[in-house]
Amino acid sequence: MRYHKRARHEDQSSPHQTDQRLPRKVRDSKGRVAAHDYEDAVQQLIKYAIGDFRSQLASYDAYPDRVTQVSWAKEAWKEACKYHETEMAFNSDIIQMITRRTSHLTSEVKAKVRPLIESIYGFESSARESVKSRNRQLAQQLKHKFGLCYRVS
Repeated sequence: MRYHKRARHEDQSSPHQTDQRLPRKVRDSKGRVAAHDYEDAVQQLIKYAIGDFRSQLASYDAYPDRVTQVSWAKEAWKEACKYHETEMAFNSDIIQMITRRTSHLTSEVKAKVRPLIESIYGFESSARESVKSRNRQLAQQLKHKFGLCYRVS
């Protein structure tokens, strides 16, 4: 007996979609859904919504729980529609595309901040065990009584 996955329906969208147009796909997804699977107008909304969502992450909480992520993504979609002066419903695939950016942003921040932290606090980059040990010891000192916040002369 073969079982088939139920197809996702485009009608899994915002609750107030009665007078909103549904996003239209122009090609089938190969694997994960992507913005380029949708018509140009939807791509523009997705791009704007992702930017808005990323600003929420950067401003309020880089690691929000799933409920908060979805809430922010829906708000970002509404902001995108307002900015582009259009009414379009979102669906679960679009919300998923927007919220996938959470780990992207935190990785980007870590990549940018790491060299600053190394130079400010004197960490060294090396595979040698003695350097790793010094870095661990320095990290412990910095964590003790908020040592990373205050410079001791």
